Amino acid sequence: MVDFPQFDAPIAGESLTAELGSRPWQNPPQYAKVEDVIAFYTDKLLDPKVSSDIVVALDSDIPISVLVNSMMLGSVMEGVHTIDVGVLVTPLLIELCEFVANEAGIEYTTGLEEKDDDSIIDSVVGKKAMKEFQKQSGEVEEQEAMPSEEPVPESKGLMARPEQQAEGVV
Repeated sequence: MVDFPQFDAPIAGESLTAELGSRPWQNPPQYAKVEDVIAFYTDKLLDPKVSSDIVVALDSDIPISVLVNSMMLGSVMEGVHTIDVGVLVTPLLIELCEFVANEAGIEYTTGLEEKDDDSIIDSVVGKKAMKEFQKQSGEVEEQEAMPSEEPVPESKGLMARPEQQAEGVV
Protein backbone atom coordinates (compact mmCIF):
# COMPACT_ATOMS: atom_id res chain seq x y z
CA MET A 1 0.00 0.00 0.00
CA VAL A 2 1.27 3.46 -0.93
CA ASP A 3 1.40 6.09 1.79
CA PHE A 4 0.50 9.64 0.78
CA PRO A 5 1.89 12.03 3.43
CA GLN A 6 0.22 15.08 1.86
CA PHE A 7 -3.17 13.62 2.86
CA ASP A 8 -2.17 13.46 6.53
CA ALA A 9 -2.37 17.25 6.82
CA PRO A 10 -5.27 18.87 8.66
CA ILE A 11 -8.31 19.82 6.63
CA ALA A 12 -8.76 23.54 5.98
CA GLY A 13 -10.89 25.03 8.76
CA GLU A 14 -10.41 22.02 11.04
CA SER A 15 -8.99 24.24 13.77
CA LEU A 16 -12.28 26.10 13.91
CA THR A 17 -14.14 22.95 14.94
CA ALA A 18 -12.21 22.46 18.19
CA GLU A 19 -13.85 23.42 21.45
CA LEU A 20 -13.00 26.98 22.50
CA GLY A 21 -10.24 26.88 25.12
CA SER A 22 -9.06 23.39 24.21
CA ARG A 23 -5.84 24.66 22.61
CA PRO A 24 -2.89 25.78 24.77
CA TRP A 25 -2.71 29.22 23.16
CA GLN A 26 -6.39 29.85 23.92
CA ASN A 27 -5.80 29.62 27.68
CA PRO A 28 -3.90 31.96 30.01
CA PRO A 29 -0.14 31.46 29.69
CA GLN A 30 1.96 29.65 32.30
CA TYR A 31 4.15 32.75 32.70
CA ALA A 32 2.75 36.24 32.35
CA LYS A 33 5.67 38.34 33.61
CA VAL A 34 8.81 39.01 31.59
CA GLU A 35 10.99 38.11 34.58
CA ASP A 36 9.35 34.67 34.86
CA VAL A 37 9.82 34.00 31.13
CA ILE A 38 13.48 35.04 31.36
CA ALA A 39 14.00 32.61 34.24
CA PHE A 40 12.21 29.86 32.25
CA TYR A 41 14.44 30.31 29.20
CA THR A 42 17.64 30.75 31.23
CA ASP A 43 17.07 27.45 33.02
CA LYS A 44 16.14 25.75 29.77
CA LEU A 45 18.98 27.10 27.58
CA LEU A 46 21.72 26.53 30.14
CA ASP A 47 20.66 22.89 30.61
CA PRO A 48 23.54 20.76 29.18
CA LYS A 49 21.27 18.68 26.94
CA VAL A 50 19.52 21.69 25.44
CA SER A 51 22.73 23.69 25.08
CA SER A 52 24.36 20.79 23.21
CA ASP A 53 21.39 20.75 20.81
CA ILE A 54 21.80 24.50 20.32
CA VAL A 55 25.50 24.03 19.56
CA VAL A 56 24.70 21.36 16.97
CA ALA A 57 22.12 23.62 15.32
CA LEU A 58 24.43 26.63 15.27
CA ASP A 59 27.33 24.52 14.00
CA SER A 60 25.20 23.56 11.00
CA ASP A 61 24.94 27.25 9.99
CA ILE A 62 21.47 27.98 11.35
CA PRO A 63 21.39 31.67 12.36
CA ILE A 64 20.70 32.40 16.01
CA SER A 65 17.73 34.61 15.14
CA VAL A 66 16.01 31.74 13.31
CA LEU A 67 16.64 29.38 16.23
CA VAL A 68 15.40 31.90 18.81
CA ASN A 69 12.27 32.78 16.84
CA SER A 70 11.44 29.10 16.47
CA MET A 71 11.86 28.49 20.21
CA MET A 72 9.84 31.54 21.10
CA LEU A 73 6.95 30.77 18.74
CA GLY A 74 6.92 27.15 19.86
CA SER A 75 6.58 28.25 23.46
CA VAL A 76 3.73 30.59 22.48
CA MET A 77 1.90 27.70 20.81
CA GLU A 78 2.44 25.51 23.88
CA GLY A 79 0.96 28.21 26.11
CA VAL A 80 4.15 28.98 28.04
CA HIS A 81 3.90 32.74 27.43
CA THR A 82 2.19 35.24 25.17
CA ILE A 83 3.61 36.51 21.89
CA ASP A 84 4.23 40.00 23.24
CA VAL A 85 6.30 38.71 26.16
CA GLY A 86 8.15 36.47 23.69
CA VAL A 87 9.06 39.45 21.54
CA LEU A 88 10.31 41.31 24.61
CA VAL A 89 12.63 38.48 25.68
CA THR A 90 13.95 37.70 22.18
CA PRO A 91 17.08 39.92 22.51
CA LEU A 92 18.00 38.16 25.75
CA LEU A 93 17.51 34.76 24.09
CA ILE A 94 19.85 35.80 21.29
CA GLU A 95 22.48 36.80 23.85
CA LEU A 96 22.05 33.51 25.73
CA CYS A 97 22.54 31.54 22.52
CA GLU A 98 25.62 33.63 21.70
CA PHE A 99 26.96 32.82 25.17
CA VAL A 100 26.38 29.08 24.63
CA ALA A 101 28.09 29.25 21.22
CA ASN A 102 31.06 31.20 22.60
CA GLU A 103 31.46 28.69 25.46
CA ALA A 104 31.46 25.86 22.92
CA GLY A 105 34.00 27.71 20.78
CA ILE A 106 32.02 27.56 17.54
CA GLU A 107 31.53 30.19 14.88
CA TYR A 108 27.96 31.38 14.38
CA THR A 109 25.87 33.95 12.62
CA THR A 110 23.22 35.93 14.43
CA GLY A 111 21.13 36.57 11.34
CA LEU A 112 21.11 40.25 12.29
CA GLU A 113 24.22 41.22 10.33
CA GLU A 114 23.72 43.95 7.78
CA LYS A 115 24.28 42.83 4.23
CA ASP A 116 26.00 45.16 1.79
CA ASP A 117 23.53 44.87 -1.07
CA ASP A 118 24.53 47.34 -3.75
CA SER A 119 22.51 45.64 -6.47
CA ILE A 120 19.85 48.38 -6.55
CA ILE A 121 22.44 51.14 -6.67
CA ASP A 122 24.43 49.27 -9.31
CA SER A 123 21.36 48.83 -11.51
CA VAL A 124 20.53 52.55 -11.28
CA VAL A 125 24.12 53.49 -12.08
CA GLY A 126 24.12 50.97 -14.94
CA LYS A 127 20.93 52.40 -16.46
CA LYS A 128 22.30 55.93 -16.17
CA ALA A 129 25.54 54.90 -17.86
CA MET A 130 23.62 53.13 -20.64
CA LYS A 131 21.53 56.27 -21.32
CA GLU A 132 24.70 58.39 -21.41
CA PHE A 133 26.28 55.96 -23.87
CA GLN A 134 23.16 56.05 -26.08
CA LYS A 135 23.19 59.88 -26.03
CA GLN A 136 26.82 59.96 -27.13
CA SER A 137 26.27 57.44 -29.89
CA GLY A 138 23.08 59.19 -31.12
CA GLU A 139 20.73 56.30 -30.33
CA VAL A 140 18.40 58.21 -28.04
CA GLU A 141 14.84 58.12 -29.27
CA GLU A 142 12.64 61.18 -29.22
CA GLN A 143 9.81 59.22 -27.59
CA GLU A 144 11.51 59.14 -24.22
CA ALA A 145 11.76 62.94 -24.16
CA MET A 146 8.03 63.58 -24.78
CA PRO A 147 5.43 61.51 -22.99
CA SER A 148 2.37 60.89 -25.14
CA GLU A 149 -0.99 62.16 -23.96
CA GLU A 150 -3.74 59.59 -23.91
CA PRO A 151 -7.37 60.69 -24.16
CA VAL A 152 -9.29 60.44 -20.90
CA PRO A 153 -12.23 58.05 -21.29
CA GLU A 154 -15.69 59.46 -20.65
CA SER A 155 -17.15 58.52 -17.28
CA LYS A 156 -20.22 56.34 -17.51
CA GLY A 157 -22.23 54.45 -14.99
CA LEU A 158 -24.21 54.92 -11.83
CA MET A 159 -21.55 56.85 -9.90
CA ALA A 160 -20.19 58.93 -12.81
CA ARG A 161 -19.86 62.67 -12.38
CA PRO A 162 -21.39 65.16 -14.75
CA GLU A 163 -18.97 66.50 -17.40
CA GLN A 164 -18.36 69.84 -15.68
CA GLN A 165 -17.33 68.22 -12.39
CA ALA A 166 -15.02 65.76 -14.14
CA GLU A 167 -13.16 68.67 -15.76
CA GLY A 168 -12.64 70.39 -12.43
CA VAL A 169 -15.42 73.02 -12.69
CA VAL A 170 -17.81 72.77 -9.78
